[in-house]
Amino acid sequence: MTLRILLVAIFAPLMLNAAHDHNGFDRNEDPNLKVFVKDRKRLPDVNRQESLAQQKSWQQFSEQNKGWSVVFNEETGLPHNAFGKPISVGLPLDAQSTAWSFISTKLNSFGLPLNDLYFRNTAQNKKYFYVNYIQRYNGLEVLWSKVQIKITKDGKVNQFICDAYKDITVKINPTLSTQAASAAAINGLNLTLNGTTVNSDLKVLPVPDAAKNIYHLVYEVTVKATDAENFPREYYTLVDAHNGEVLYRHNKINYFAANTDVNVTATVYPTQPYLPTAVEPLANMNVTISGVPFLTDANGYLGLPNTSPVTATFKLEGSWANVKPVLQHHSLQQL
Repeated sequence: MTLRILLVAIFAPLMLNAAHDHNGFDRNEDPNLKVFVKDRKRLPDVNRQESLAQQKSWQQFSEQNKGWSVVFNEETGLPHNAFGKPISVGLPLDAQSTAWSFISTKLNSFGLPLNDLYFRNTAQNKKYFYVNYIQRYNGLEVLWSKVQIKITKDGKVNQFICDAYKDITVKINPTLSTQAASAAAINGLNLTLNGTTVNSDLKVLPVPDAAKNIYHLVYEVTVKATDAENFPREYYTLVDAHNGEVLYRHNKINYFAANTDVNVTATVYPTQPYLPTAVEPLANMNVTISGVPFLTDANGYLGLPNTSPVTATFKLEGSWANVKPVLQHHSLQQL
């Protein structure tokens, strides 16, 4: 028997070792999908990284703070991730105050757009605080912007992320109406349309382009539809608010068809996100099949007794961990 399952993609790309649908069509290879990051597996360019490390801003920081390492964002020229010996900013322990003091003093030479940074939240575990900021350009959220300061429990900074944008230039008054954006989002979709929702809060989208970014004013549009076999689609779509171009389209629902045995794995960074990825089993993971809870075993294996089509929900949580994102954004699976 074939077990047909709909997988709601929530946090990370999952790989399920199972056969494709019986008719040979892999719905995850959807011709309607669109991305703007063409090489998601791109490794840092050694020459570009070395050049950025010679910038006065990093030289000044590393001279004052010995032993720190960095990987730069090659489009913005800012440190994407820097870490090293904990740095004290000389304040009483208050995570948010410590983070802002570090940003405004220790990182002042990087020219961050301080007036555009907005506190998002503070997360913590047993060892660290993580203070998070997003960027707004003229009041509009910059998608996937993130400045994060990692602080030890004794108030010292040992890591920071600066995914901010200093050179944004974009017209913030849209040319297209929300109705026109909705029409652009569904244009060319050979599906049964079940409705669209347009977020009236415009966003700024940075698109990498040859060591720089091109900035777009965008509408976020959700398109719900079904295909010829009545399988649902739910597209998160970014539409340029000036020319109607669909810059990104991602189906929030993934599919797979399997026999009653399923092995759940994920492509992860085992140590840190700047070393190669590996495919690892997702052990002790919560799976709900027709309302009944299951757990994968230590190898990510789940044996199911079903002999007819069912709907399943896979979540990145289980008996050992409950993963919650620090910043809640629609994932482009781009980084």
